Amino acid sequence: MENNGIFEGEFSVDILFKTIFGAHLYGTDTPNSDKDYKAVYAPSMEDLILNRVKLDSSIHESNKTDNHTKSDSSVYEIEYYTLHKFLKQATDGQLVAIEMLYSPPQFWIGQVSDFFIREIICKREKFLSKNLNKFVQYAVKQAAKYGIKGSRLYTVTKFLKFFESIDKKTRLGNVVDNIKPLLDDYSELQYVDNDLAKSMLIICEKKFSLTTRVEYIIEALRRFVDKYGHRAKLAVIDEGVDKKACSHAFRAAFEVRELVQTRKLIFPLKEREFLKDIKTGKLSYNKFAPMLEDLVDEVKCLVDESDLPDTPQIDIDEIVRKYYKIKSSNIF
Repeated sequence: MENNGIFEGEFSVDILFKTIFGAHLYGTDTPNSDKDYKAVYAPSMEDLILNRVKLDSSIHESNKTDNHTKSDSSVYEIEYYTLHKFLKQATDGQLVAIEMLYSPPQFWIGQVSDFFIREIICKREKFLSKNLNKFVQYAVKQAAKYGIKGSRLYTVTKFLKFFESIDKKTRLGNVVDNIKPLLDDYSELQYVDNDLAKSMLIICEKKFSLTTRVEYIIEALRRFVDKYGHRAKLAVIDEGVDKKACSHAFRAAFEVRELVQTRKLIFPLKEREFLKDIKTGKLSYNKFAPMLEDLVDEVKCLVDESDLPDTPQIDIDEIVRKYYKIKSSNIF
């Protein structure tokens, strides 16, 4: 993997900062974990002026050939952010940028720009603000979203498995007694007295008359399954819970709590074994879900009651101007 091979023949850049990222940074990696990297680059002034590169953009590089399959240890992914985009993310309180700011030197790749260290790393506390709170909430919503997706998909998969096991010409009304044990929060039977055509089986808002042949239900449910993403499908294996998303939500909350309490963020994370236990399924959802709710409430109160400023105390436009001013003067 070349340090900046993705840019060869495209445009001129300076790689200001590059770090190991993801599970290998957090300390939650397993033998199957892929390798994640994040980098910050500065396009040349010429490329910006000629609109070859957008000031607020990023570039993704990976050797992964199928985005629908799970990554493994042979896969690497690199995200390159322009200097301006990285700084904007940091002032917004986005944890990906904050984690990059606090990545320790032993995780850095190659030569890090003196400018980046002096003007950004050494001033990283100035990026912290109460904006951090909204990204904990976002992480929790993501965990809930994938949990719900997984639960709905679990329901559909359960019905699909049953329907595929019986005669496809059977009408739904003839197997009502077999369906009843499958009903859950995402499915129901609605009866209209003496009218099978108006009586319905509802699966995840999809309605099927009890006069419908099973073959048509199978076709509809297969379309439903096909539109779901890979992670939601993985959640079905664990009865609707995406442990990786839940692990991310815990990690975000732990990180923000540490930042508020100490103004530091130490990697690998001290909670890494707990996070691995969630991600790998050693801890059940029923056990950790109440803990996550309590932790998020705790972190929200900590941020709200902290002396963090409402907005970051740093001028990112001035940093960008300063970089290009120095660059154009050939000082470094």
